[in-house]
Amino acid sequence: MNQVIQTILERRSVRRYRPEQIPEEQLQTLLQAAAMAPSAYGRQERVTVAVQNREILDEISGDVQAMLVSDPLYREEASVPDFHVFFHAPTVFVICGPAYSKYAAYDCAVAAQNIQVAAQSLGLGSCYIGLADPYVDGDKGRQMVKRLGVAGDYKIICCVTVGSPEEHPSPDPRKDGITLVVR
Repeated sequence: MNQVIQTILERRSVRRYRPEQIPEEQLQTLLQAAAMAPSAYGRQERVTVAVQNREILDEISGDVQAMLVSDPLYREEASVPDFHVFFHAPTVFVICGPAYSKYAAYDCAVAAQNIQVAAQSLGLGSCYIGLADPYVDGDKGRQMVKRLGVAGDYKIICCVTVGSPEEHPSPDPRKDGITLVVR
């Protein structure tokens, strides 16, 4: 089987990581993979920030957790003693898009997918993370974007955790009817 297809089929969401940081060469490879993702009209407006600062990651997680515990849909998950929105991953790619762009979510999602497939090919684990909308659209999220060095009117669209996996999850069964062919 083609190696790219094999990598896509083997990729899983990893939620348990070893504490050691990923090597610099792998970090740069993942940033390059994000940069090479397609973007609407070729504008390349998204910004991908690799965050390895534990204090910043813990701060974002704490802010998001405070919002999630008040949401009935996520209250149970956010109330566990060791909750961390980034699963204590050593590296988190925070992908930001222009607040004014109707294509930002798409542009950032394809960059996230590139990071995840590239991480899998390097033997790393990853997980796509969407943050609570009140955080992303609120003052704390906007201030965090600035703190991460992103200039302009940007907001966090999604994140990808990356690290050496402590687990190798099996795939969930795929639901019937999620792929169709029309001829």
